Amino acid sequence: MDRRTAGIVAIIFTLILCACPGIGLAFFAGLDSLSYLLPIEEPPIFQPLELVLLACIGLALMLIPLGVWLYYFAPRRKPKIKYDDEPLPPAI
Repeated sequence: MDRRTAGIVAIIFTLILCACPGIGLAFFAGLDSLSYLLPIEEPPIFQPLELVLLACIGLALMLIPLGVWLYYFAPRRKPKIKYDDEPLPPAI
């Protein structure tokens, strides 16, 4: 399996296993935070600090596929070739 195919497979797996739950966590945190703003009779499930933590974890999970993409598909810098102009030492 070449690097491109492995990258595509890794991105698909991280999208399914990391980005989708991250979107769900961020959406749930946003939805539960609305219970503090709107006059709803139901009490909120989480405290505000827990909501911030859930949103941050969701954001971190959504950024993992970006890191995988950068690892596999970001342009690599090729090392510069150093030319040595010094003559070789004499053979003994």
